[in-house]
Amino acid sequence: MPCYRLNQFRVESDLPLPCPPVALPDGLPAGEPLRIQYAPGALTEFACVRWLGRRYGGDYLRAYDTGCGVLVCADKTVRMLAQENGLTVAFDPADAFAGALAAAMAINLGLSICTLLQGDLPLHGAGVALDGQLIGILAPSGTGKSTLLWKLLDAGARFASDDVLPVRIENGGVTAFPSVALPSKLSRQALEARGEEPQRYRADDIQEARAD
Repeated sequence: MPCYRLNQFRVESDLPLPCPPVALPDGLPAGEPLRIQYAPGALTEFACVRWLGRRYGGDYLRAYDTGCGVLVCADKTVRMLAQENGLTVAFDPADAFAGALAAAMAINLGLSICTLLQGDLPLHGAGVALDGQLIGILAPSGTGKSTLLWKLLDAGARFASDDVLPVRIENGGVTAFPSVALPSKLSRQALEARGEEPQRYRADDIQEARAD
């Protein structure tokens, strides 16, 4: 089963994810991996115990408290149960859009819910690495986080994360985690279009760092 380093998690997934797997365990977080499994035909929202809410108008994105995790349903296409130790995802494998949506939900919304269930905090923001520290950029959507991210990278910062920046608060300090394997607006194509060398932005050696 492919293994990934996604934020603070070591992930094993039988659902293809839009990011490169890790060939060797070096540098992966210790402990039991978080598992993402595909379960066709499983997960019904009508057996859930508590309604949490909806987003994006109408019934497009619905969330429920199941008592053992959070079930998220995207329209009639994807259902995802997020628990402390992993994700179960159900969708029609013949539907290419559903498969892509399931993978995107898993590595963004799913990992954020798992982060909360494990007692950490997924912040909505971007992050860069400077002098061994991760610096978080937190602001509402559409206010220029990614633009500022690019400016900092142009000034010599390293890429750390975009959209979600998981943090852990312990011993009076804050530890942030880089995305490492997650794709972002800083794709190879985007970097090359700007005349940048993608190799410069590899995050393989960016480990957990103290966050300002």
